[in-house]
Amino acid sequence: MTGDPAQLAVRFGRLLFDTKLLRVDRPNEVIQVSAGRPLWWDKTVWRKTEGGKDTFVVHLINPPVSKAIMEDETSALPPSARGVKVSFAIPTGKKVAGAWAVMAESWTSDLPAKTQAVALDAVVSGNTAMVTVPEVIIWKILAVELQ
Repeated sequence: MTGDPAQLAVRFGRLLFDTKLLRVDRPNEVIQVSAGRPLWWDKTVWRKTEGGKDTFVVHLINPPVSKAIMEDETSALPPSARGVKVSFAIPTGKKVAGAWAVMAESWTSDLPAKTQAVALDAVVSGNTAMVTVPEVIIWKILAVELQ
């Protein structure tokens, strides 16, 4: 179900540690997330602007079953969030250059876990782009590049 988070951090460190990533203060004005169950995401939205490109990084986190670790001695995983749809407002003059889901888990729970980036198709309608991630088991990172 989960792969190697250390490998993810090394391979895709620019999405985690780049000092040019700045936290988006009001992410709900730019991004909307819907899923089969609530996900943590709105405190983990980052933006990097460089060379005429804007890259948004959104961490999609499936919250734990319990609020505290000791509440659930089984450490049971929450059910997967399925059919995750993420919509982005596209600023005037920009277009979607690419979108990827980055993870150290399975793309879907029926596949083996591995560290990977999966290209996503962005569906653009007016000034909004939407991407779909079939399943968030524990944690996936969404990166969308605008130029």
